[in-house]
Parts: sequence; structure tokens; C-alpha cells
Amino acid sequence: MRPVIAILENIHPDGIAAMREFATIVDLTTAPVEECRQCLGTADAVVVKSVTQVNAAFLDAAKNLKVVARCGTGMDNIDVEAAGARGISVFNIPKGNSRSAAEFTLLMILCVAKRLPEAIEAVRNSDFRRHLLEGREISQLTIGIIGLGNVGFRVALLLKPFGCRLLALDPKSAYSDRLEEAQVTLCSDIDALLSESDIVTLHMSLNNDVRHILDAARLARMKRGAALVNCARAELVDQAALISALDAGHLSAVALDLLEPEPPYGAMPEEHEFRHALLGRKDVLVTPHMAASTIDAQRTLALETAHRLREYLS
Repeated sequence: MRPVIAILENIHPDGIAAMREFATIVDLTTAPVEECRQCLGTADAVVVKSVTQVNAAFLDAAKNLKVVARCGTGMDNIDVEAAGARGISVFNIPKGNSRSAAEFTLLMILCVAKRLPEAIEAVRNSDFRRHLLEGREISQLTIGIIGLGNVGFRVALLLKPFGCRLLALDPKSAYSDRLEEAQVTLCSDIDALLSESDIVTLHMSLNNDVRHILDAARLARMKRGAALVNCARAELVDQAALISALDAGHLSAVALDLLEPEPPYGAMPEEHEFRHALLGRKDVLVTPHMAASTIDAQRTLALETAHRLREYLS
């Protein structure tokens, strides 16, 4: 009998086609909650991304579940301990989107350094006073990378040709033997990195130990006029403290690929009333959690997920 795979969030169709070769696919991406609950009871595997909360209640409804596949990197939406207690395997694809995420981070760094969002908004309003929009050369900056994992290390490699000074913080980095290759210097503590960096970029997985790692006290330790880039997890930053730092002029710009809470990514504007204090500010660039959302990365993630599921379910 073929195993049943329930897909709860949209993935690349090539991955679904690969799964159909060995399993029956149940598409729950648009299903009502009650239908999802009923279908979970027959699923041998589920495929999720970052939105679905795989908690104890979810796992209790999935009576036949053998494996949870995270088609992406972060697993903070999955209760791995609860799954393990039920004998359910969990896996992710940690490197499948690292190149796309690193390229997007570089884009965000360039945007805040060159003041591109402000320039676009000014020209949209027929304001061409370029002397008000002078940016910085990347080569003259110190950029601090918090989290030197798959994405963080790629960011360092992409920044290396610019000739900037690169600092990093990650005591458990798997790339500690390749620091010279990226010309990055490891800092012993976060305060040193924050106080010396013109731009800080976050690349950490989320857990309770690092939730709000950038709180009011740590944001205050950043250089006055520094910028912050976060394409990792919104909860790494205390957003109330971030707004205060911007209002006080302590930070010059912030580029975020995520908000807390996250907006309804699948809804049209007229279908929701999402509001957030960080939206609409001239000193904040916000994108809809799209750093890893390239056609290439999503295809790679979906195909690798299919390959791993075949191994688990065979």
C-alpha cells in the first residue's frame, strides 16, 4: 500500500511530482481546518514550511504519522521533542535555500548602505534632491554577522570582494576552520560586535535562548547611526525596543524580511486588515519573508524533500 503524504503549504510542483512516484499526495494547502484535521489521521508524512504549527495537538491528530518534513531550514514551528516522544521523525533541508537567502541579505545590506528605498520613495514623489540621499561605500564599513552558519558564511563570502571589514559571532560555527577564506574575524562576545559594526545582519536559528537577543540594552550598544538587517527570524529582535531605537535616531535604518506577528502571506490586500508599527516608516524596509523564495531554491528544497521522504517511507 502506498504511503500518504499530506502537503500543508505550497511547495514547488517538481517536488510534488517526484513524491507522486512513490506516494499518494493529499493537498491540504487550501483545505478548511476540519478537513485538515480529518486528513491528518491518515497521513504517513506531512510536508510543512514555516507557517504550520506542528505542536502536540497537531501530532495527536496525526495518528498514523511517521515523519514531519520541513521543506526549508528553521524548525521553530515544530515541536521536535513532542514528535520524538511519539516516535515521529523530523527533518529539514538546511542548505537548500542558503544561496538565495545570502544573496537577498546582500541586497538588503546594499539597500540600507546606499539608501535605495528612500531614493525610490523620493523620486516617486518627484523629489530629486540627491544631496539628501548620500549613502556609504561598502568598503568603508564594518559589517557584523551574528550567526555564521550556512547562510551567514555565504553572506561573508559575498561581501568579501567589497573589501569591507567582516566580524562574526558564532561559537558553534561549522565554518570556524574557513574564516580566512571569507576574511572574517570571530568576536568573543556580542557586545564587541555590536559596538564596532556599521551594519549588523542576523542569521541565527530561533530558540528560547536567543529570542530577543537584540533587546533594548543590546540595541543601545550598537553604534549610533548603524543599520540592522534581519532575514532570519523576527523574534530575534525585540520589536518594541527596535521602534524606540529608530524613534530616538540611534539606528539609521532597518531592513526586515519578517515581522512579528507574521502577515497573512496568502491573502489579497482586501482580504485582511493586517497592521504593524514598523510598516510605512521611511527608515524601515520590509519584505514579505521572501529571502529564500526564488524559483531555484524552492525547486531544490522540494526535490530534496521528496528524496528524503522516499528514503524514510520506503
